[in-house]
Amino acid sequence: MENKLNSIQLCLRFDRNSFRNLDLADFDCSVDELRSKTAEILKFPGGDFDFLYHGHRLRDGEKLGKYGIKPGSIVDVLMKPVIQQPQIEPVDMEKLKQLRRGVMMIIAHKPQRLILEQILKSREAIENLMVATPGLDRDAFVMGMIQELDIFVLSATSEREAISKVVQEHPAFGHAALHLIATVSEEASKSHTDQQNTPASRDAYEIDRASDDENDEDDDEEDMELDGVGTGGNEAGVGNTTGAPGVITADFFRQAMMMATGGTANLPTPSVTQAQLDQLRDMGITDEALARRALEQSGGDISLAIEMLFGDGMF
Repeated sequence: MENKLNSIQLCLRFDRNSFRNLDLADFDCSVDELRSKTAEILKFPGGDFDFLYHGHRLRDGEKLGKYGIKPGSIVDVLMKPVIQQPQIEPVDMEKLKQLRRGVMMIIAHKPQRLILEQILKSREAIENLMVATPGLDRDAFVMGMIQELDIFVLSATSEREAISKVVQEHPAFGHAALHLIATVSEEASKSHTDQQNTPASRDAYEIDRASDDENDEDDDEEDMELDGVGTGGNEAGVGNTTGAPGVITADFFRQAMMMATGGTANLPTPSVTQAQLDQLRDMGITDEALARRALEQSGGDISLAIEMLFGDGMF
């Protein structure tokens, strides 16, 4: 016969309301101790079930006496529902390229870099990012990476093999990084629009527009030529090799320059400053010869040099 003087009855709601006897030496023990003893009897992990007594859920850390549990009491045991977490697919190779280029472009432009810094320091922005990125709240590794600007930049602009491994093992990183890039672009666009709407900017715009109207015909002809280069719609076969409109690659730049010079003229080599080399080095481009060549061929344009180095062109 079961001794009810120092025991309670566990009613297993998940097992056709069957009962198990559980001896307790101390009825002022904690719910945590009850959970541990129950796990031993049921052979289940302690976190897989909950206790109910007279309609109240027993909370870990509380004493059994708080709920009025005494010898002979019947405590219900319920299994916790299993929540299926959505499977997160890593970003594909094309989006991975966009990720690397996007972060490099942000770092190359001080206003956008400041926007990124503000986002990463904002608790509200990080919470919004967690909502927009499935699985981010469950990946402490990625959360740590994106809240430190230097770590985030180094991770996002590392060698392709390295970053591919990161996004494969932590898919949330790729999605979070792309969301950050889009947010920075949106905020930068808003800031630019606000600046244009100031009286001084409007006056300057009117002057520029009046000047531009005088040369509309010439500009249209130049645009047609550039459209031919960018879309592959010319007989020479010069086009955007990536197939993505608006993306300037090193190959596109090289072909455009050849068309502009008839493929024969020797362009003067622009001078490359140490400050430009230092800026590329700060962004992880440590090969000075490669950096110098990119700057020379891009005419000293940092953004275009980055595209040439990290795009799909001759670099």
